[in-house]
Amino acid sequence: MADPIFAAEGHLAGFPYFVYYTGGAQPGQPLPVAVIFHYYTATPAMMLPLFTRISAPGCLVFPQAPFPAADGFSWFPSGFYDQDLVEQNKPLKKIAADLAVFLKELPTHLGLAGKPLVTGFSSQGGDLSYALAMEYPETIGMAIPMGGRLEPQFRPERASEASRKVPIRVLHGEKDPIVLIETVRNGVRWLETHQCDVQLIAYPEGQHDAPPALQRDLHMLINGYFLSILGSQA
Repeated sequence: MADPIFAAEGHLAGFPYFVYYTGGAQPGQPLPVAVIFHYYTATPAMMLPLFTRISAPGCLVFPQAPFPAADGFSWFPSGFYDQDLVEQNKPLKKIAADLAVFLKELPTHLGLAGKPLVTGFSSQGGDLSYALAMEYPETIGMAIPMGGRLEPQFRPERASEASRKVPIRVLHGEKDPIVLIETVRNGVRWLETHQCDVQLIAYPEGQHDAPPALQRDLHMLINGYFLSILGSQA
């Protein structure tokens, strides 16, 4: 199985991004796409080793967050985690709105097929995956939040009809000390109550990380999504 191949970098809707191709795909083909949000203090390059088992032809896009943090970047401004959840919701919704523009323009910008699958790790990337599924479901085809939160303060009053149509696959470690599994289960129950297409896959030994079992499930979900988009073109 070949590693993803670097193809390009650029800017779109205010975000730098990096593009890799999987499964022998080539630029210029109408390919499915997964957009991957990095975690707090990370960079797009730090995410790539977690996506080396995507065998289906497709495109991986890694946008870079706007705020410098330690040796990497943050999706939210300095002091975000010092705020209460009501205040955290404001920058969360702001960056989700900005990313919705990015996601809406991306398929045409790169000549891709279908709506993007979105996923992200460890708090920030997971938070954004939930937020996009709830607030801008028309811009995505699937969401895979990992290590993220759908706190009551982050939820809309009710899930929209469009949100109920977006598959949401939640991957989370049961021993996560930062985003507790009960917080995640509470969010999943809310989604179920609102008739969303949601499934929680919990990892008994997983913490605020990406254990091998989680990575295998993530790769399976992305491969399946890519193949479904390619199959719809046949």
